[in-house]
Amino acid sequence: MTQSQGVESGLSRRAFLGGAAALAVAGCGGVRGRKLEELDPRVAGVLDSAISVDMHSHAAGAGFARAPKFDLADHMRRGRMSAVCLCHSADGPVIRRPPGGRIRQYRDPEPGELYQFTRQRLAFMDSLLGPNGMTRVLTPADLEAAKAAGRPALVGTIEGCHFMDGRLERIGEVYRRGIRHLQIVHYMPSELGDQQTEDAKWGGLSPLGADVIRECNRLGIVVDVAHGTFELVKQAAEVSSVPFILSHTSLTTATPQRYSRLISAEHARLMAQAGGVIGVWPAAFTFVDARDWVAGIARLVDVAGVDHVGIGTDMEGGVDEVWDDYADLPAVVDLFLRRGFSPAETTKLIGGNYVRVFRQVAAARKETT
Repeated sequence: MTQSQGVESGLSRRAFLGGAAALAVAGCGGVRGRKLEELDPRVAGVLDSAISVDMHSHAAGAGFARAPKFDLADHMRRGRMSAVCLCHSADGPVIRRPPGGRIRQYRDPEPGELYQFTRQRLAFMDSLLGPNGMTRVLTPADLEAAKAAGRPALVGTIEGCHFMDGRLERIGEVYRRGIRHLQIVHYMPSELGDQQTEDAKWGGLSPLGADVIRECNRLGIVVDVAHGTFELVKQAAEVSSVPFILSHTSLTTATPQRYSRLISAEHARLMAQAGGVIGVWPAAFTFVDARDWVAGIARLVDVAGVDHVGIGTDMEGGVDEVWDDYADLPAVVDLFLRRGFSPAETTKLIGGNYVRVFRQVAAARKETT
């Protein structure tokens, strides 16, 4: 059997099983409140073995709330969710979505405003830690220890480098504050490169953006190219010495529309060639329910390969998620298995692929420091 025949066979199997499962569980595209005994008997084994990771989340009010909106650690324990890459948007105070429009910068920040905002949000993350809360992840070993202990884990993340104010040394500052995952651009036009939702200025990465990627590589921070243009991702692959991620998007079956946050098959294959991982968000503007979202993940796997796809919910990020509660992770795993993914493949998709990149980034740091 040739490699192409093997791929075609796998796709046919997954399409067949997914279609059969859809008939078997018609009307069960949602996941809320489903009990473990109602699910595929393999679900428990997958949750036991997997380090499950949401690659992009604003859950429990991480974006703006003064106090947590709910007990995030409790929801994660109930769903056996291992870790979340919890973040705020560094440009949050100066962006908004006008009626009928797209999210854009609407005012200039005051001097130092976005830096101070990031400091406040990092303090919010600190408030989630504690004996009955979450444990901070600084290394892959921390993630593995948290999984073994049954402790919900927090991977400190920032969406957009707008807190920098052009100062590269601030990457080291947020690293010392526990950040291990950093998204290069967001909605506010950036000194670091071009984003999908504005006209291009840099033709991809700026020189400072390239320096930020090198600094993240040096320190051991996972680079996230979500919101970046195809050219930015292409140039990031040339600059970065280790794989990186694209934490939250979806695959479009046509040419992406202007200012779209969706990605083309070419964009997805570029991420796979770089050894990276693409998180698929369960956004209601793309998917009708959780089963449809899992079908979208399967389509991306067909393009990029099962080793290069994961979950990035953008929970509380304004996408009206069709899955929005970590307590229901067992039902999500059930949907993967019913779609035709094996337990080993499901383990990769719900977090294993992210953990692989995190380990590679951390290992490269050890070699250079």
